[in-house]
Amino acid sequence: MYNAPSASFPVGRSRFYAWLSLGLWSILVAAGIAWQGQAGQPLWPRLLMFAAVPVSAWMLIRSWQASRVGRLCWTGHDWLFDDGQQAHAVTVSVALEFQRVLLVQCRFEPKADSWLWLEARSQPEAWRAIRRAIFHNQASRQEGNPLFGSNRPPDLNKDLM
Repeated sequence: MYNAPSASFPVGRSRFYAWLSLGLWSILVAAGIAWQGQAGQPLWPRLLMFAAVPVSAWMLIRSWQASRVGRLCWTGHDWLFDDGQQAHAVTVSVALEFQRVLLVQCRFEPKADSWLWLEARSQPEAWRAIRRAIFHNQASRQEGNPLFGSNRPPDLNKDLM
């Protein structure tokens, strides 16, 4: 099997991740407000809820701000993440795929994981190339793994001999 051609793609703070986090946070706040409206609730859960709202918002903002920024590069054989100062060897696997947005797990060599949101709008002309490299690489890693099996049909004549 041939390797996918080299590709490079910018990684930054994802708008999709920001909107997804804001939407989920809003749903949880609305559910908390509805729960607070129940009669007969003691005071301490209400205080806990009102304290949790700004703390969780701060945590989401910090999580978004701490997103890695750089370039994800496929050399044709290896994955690299270039943060602008140094290129790190990484392994990449897809966690979620939404056609125009990918969530990939990027494992850095000293066993540190990072989750990267790749969005087509970051560099539309390179989107298909990076998707091709990611999915080709993932398929070739799974091909030798007995948990995923093989894409070849079973040899039906093997049992007849």
